[in-house]
Amino acid sequence: MRFWVLVAAMILVLVSNGCLKSYVKPTEPPPQIMKRSADEILAMVSQRAHAIQQVKTLITIEIQGKRPPGFILPSQGFQAALWAQPPGQIRLQGFNPVGGILFDLVSEDGHLKLSAPGQPEAIQGTLERLLVRDGQNSSFSSLQLLDALASGGQPLIRSSEFSAVEQTGGEVILYQIILNPDGKAHLVRKYWLESNNLLATKAVYFDASGRSLITALYHDYQSIPPSSTAPGENFWPREITMNLNGRTQLLATFHEVQLNQPFQSGAFRFGVPLQ
Repeated sequence: MRFWVLVAAMILVLVSNGCLKSYVKPTEPPPQIMKRSADEILAMVSQRAHAIQQVKTLITIEIQGKRPPGFILPSQGFQAALWAQPPGQIRLQGFNPVGGILFDLVSEDGHLKLSAPGQPEAIQGTLERLLVRDGQNSSFSSLQLLDALASGGQPLIRSSEFSAVEQTGGEVILYQIILNPDGKAHLVRKYWLESNNLLATKAVYFDASGRSLITALYHDYQSIPPSSTAPGENFWPREITMNLNGRTQLLATFHEVQLNQPFQSGAFRFGVPLQ
């Protein structure tokens, strides 16, 4: 009996001294958000953009939602080849199910050219009007669409534009602005970047009136193995979701991304097939 009285007394002493308090798991520290100055962010973004000189890739494009007027591409989607020397030269060549060329869209320093082999002359003219000549006034712009595909989530760096940086929480927001001939500035692109790796999660492209033309969401970045032509670590998204006009979505899935591989002669001329 005395033994159990002694044990109870010892437990009482331990409890009163706080020796038998319940174990509480230490609180995990919040994730560290890397802080950089605006100049450091712009320098890193510029360095990464200039490290990619050439892009070759195959793309599967699926079309969802309501289609814009005059949009004659297959409803189920199509395969395409994308070649680019960002930011100035981009070529997107779409294929029909049997491998024939469905269309050929080329952007050279902001000037668009379109070819639709096998289409009647009337349809060819309609496409040129919708996609090329009236692109800035339509519900989406082919130029911005090509930019969104060819950049691979890297903010485009053009000498005619200047950039501003905002840091908020775990995000970096990059504004790219151009001066009009009348001296007024307007926003052309806005990127949301992860603060730690500065990879884009979202980009919005605007027209001269400030209306958003395309919203691009970048998913599941893949590391592109270094090579003799593309040293260092480079990244490219596996998918891009593009909202064209609030009603139409394009889902682009990338395959076989090659960086800084030399192009064949005439790679940005009509009549030269992409290989």
